[in-house]
Amino acid sequence: MSCSALMDQHFQPMYFPLLDSPISPSVRQLQWWLEVAWSSGFDVQGAAQLSPLVDSKKWIGVSDLYTAFSSRGIPCELVDFNYKQSFHGNNALIQWIVDYFSPPTEIRRPTNLTEALMNPSVTCTEKMPIILQDGWHSRTVVGYEEISDSTVSLLVFDPSRRPRSKIRKAALDITDAASARVEDELLHDALKLFRYKLFKNIFGKQWQILYFPMTEPLTEYQMEKRKFVTSTWA
Repeated sequence: MSCSALMDQHFQPMYFPLLDSPISPSVRQLQWWLEVAWSSGFDVQGAAQLSPLVDSKKWIGVSDLYTAFSSRGIPCELVDFNYKQSFHGNNALIQWIVDYFSPPTEIRRPTNLTEALMNPSVTCTEKMPIILQDGWHSRTVVGYEEISDSTVSLLVFDPSRRPRSKIRKAALDITDAASARVEDELLHDALKLFRYKLFKNIFGKQWQILYFPMTEPLTEYQMEKRKFVTSTWA
């Protein structure tokens, strides 16, 4: 999904040829990118653990995606959140994601009732999806949902979640006029598939985020520096 979003955006049009050559991205193509990157000296430790990779079912994480995208000249960054030894829980992680997807503060918060009523309940931004990794599982995060008590749910595409048969049928039967009427209960069930709630103030886990700053494609010098995987701590 990240490849599709990066190829469809208009801020950095040169990303498209970097990702589309020699063929459009796929799981196998991503594996091939990593093999080529390793042969060029990227992430020696990752190569020792995973190579050979093409046509295998080996799990790859965000650090491997960092290597794959960096080797193609696509800028990306890793951020670590480690709360295994802290009771601060997931607060910093939630706040980071909210800040990332939110418009500038001055245009985000209404100042009176009239503005609040006129303010759209859904706000769209041009931010790229981020990839959130928890241990051995990754999810694609495309936004967040905040309700009146300030509870935040992430909006995710999670490969481990499968829709119920009724939801799949409603999505597939779009050509049937009768099926266009979706009951509230069915809609609620569909939305639950994409909501992921992180509880605050709990003994947390180690999380890692991969995001795209949407800067100019990497130079040869910048790519050389990224042969060693680095991240920042939040």
